[in-house]
Amino acid sequence: MFPAVKRKFTSALLTSLLTLTLLLTCYLAQQVAHLYQQYQKATRLEGYLGELQGVLQGAARLGQGVQAVGEQYSLVSGVVTDTLGINLSHDTQDKEG
Repeated sequence: MFPAVKRKFTSALLTSLLTLTLLLTCYLAQQVAHLYQQYQKATRLEGYLGELQGVLQGAARLGQGVQAVGEQYSLVSGVVTDTLGINLSHDTQDKEG
């Protein structure tokens, strides 16, 4: 009788260990899958941040360009206004003379 009980006990112990190992393996596989998804998200976010940095640098360059164009527009506007003022006063003198 002892060998049969010993065999059943050993068989139950091995079955328990195999079940526990299977459950642990499934849990670890789930954790690895979750970590891999987090890694993929982090990689995408790093890519987006790199693109955003490029966009911000482009916006800064455009801002500097807008400022330079604004200064040039002010100069040209002043010259055109002065030129129109000269032409108008010249036309007025021709009509009087």
